[in-house]
Amino acid sequence: MRTLLTLTIVSGVLYLTTILTNIVTGQITHRAFEDAPFGAPPESAYWVGAVVGLILLVGMYLAVYIPLRKRLREGWYAGAVFATVGLIHAALSAVVAPGNLLLGLPGIILVIVNGIWLFVAFRPGVREGLG
Repeated sequence: MRTLLTLTIVSGVLYLTTILTNIVTGQITHRAFEDAPFGAPPESAYWVGAVVGLILLVGMYLAVYIPLRKRLREGWYAGAVFATVGLIHAALSAVVAPGNLLLGLPGIILVIVNGIWLFVAFRPGVREGLG
């Protein structure tokens, strides 16, 4: 169980790193969408979206970490869903930014961490050990 808790924290920190990297490098700004077919929304919308995204990210990871820490199955189920979705999202993100190591590396590491989380979570006896 300790391994899943550690991997949950590592995954959360990596996801936070990717979001902050995207903000710092200008991937989440008005400039990044200037050539959008219908025009870009106001720049403030990107900052609001980034803040809301960060809040949701923290909430999602807490929805996994707290129940797992209390040895509740709900944490395992939420973690399995989020790790699967995160694995797919990180894999696609790494493919989208293959030439940019700064943007692609956290995604590649997230694929590995989420894959390990799923491997550990589905080992015999792990889910059964939860209440």
